[in-house]
Amino acid sequence: LYVNVYDSWIDPASARLNPLASMAQTDGIHPSGFGAQTFGYAEAKALADKFTLTPYYTMGSNLAPSPGLSGSGGTALNTSGSATFVGTIPTGWTCELVSGQCTITSTTNGTVGPDVYQMSLSAVTASVVKFYPTNGAALAALFPNATDKIIAGFGISQQQVSGAVKWEPCIIIDAFTWHGLQQASDEVGPVFPTKDMSGNFRTRALTLTSKAPATSIQPCITVTLPASGFVKVGVFQPELFKPI
Repeated sequence: LYVNVYDSWIDPASARLNPLASMAQTDGIHPSGFGAQTFGYAEAKALADKFTLTPYYTMGSNLAPSPGLSGSGGTALNTSGSATFVGTIPTGWTCELVSGQCTITSTTNGTVGPDVYQMSLSAVTASVVKFYPTNGAALAALFPNATDKIIAGFGISQQQVSGAVKWEPCIIIDAFTWHGLQQASDEVGPVFPTKDMSGNFRTRALTLTSKAPATSIQPCITVTLPASGFVKVGVFQPELFKPI
């Protein structure tokens, strides 16, 4: 089985076919954590294309807020640090600078593509940016039981990456951000999102347990940038599932 992993590895602007900065370690040869993750996605998809997969649960209907990522009048939130917001945030969504100093240029539906939100992030200092639906209370009402499971996801694309930029889908539950099955403050190492067969990136299934009933649930994209880092992140097809 031949798997082409190099299309996502090579910098298209490099005449010598050097790797993208985010894909390789400083030696320019061995993959970074993000590069290894990308290789794994390509290999997993190539294998999955050879088999018929049966999920162990039923995803059910997409519970993500509607309308999707269009309109204007969304919330620009500067929690800590210094943010410069430019452009339009889609209706019912919040773009938040959690920490650092960063210019956030937002472009919504019609310019980038139908129902697509694009964040151009230019960090002066190391920064963390989050994007999530504003009304988490309405979504929490859909998950009242301790045994309820949650999977959140988005379609994600990135362009013009400069520096060791990282992004991941996660879930904010009552102001705590959960990365996969772990709370951010409990992490020992990186927790990578999984990519489903539709091409979207999703969190692992999270059981509410001690968080039920939650007062707020928000599927979220978190982007982490180093000092002087830059990236254009396209966000589309928000998902929120209660698998059975």
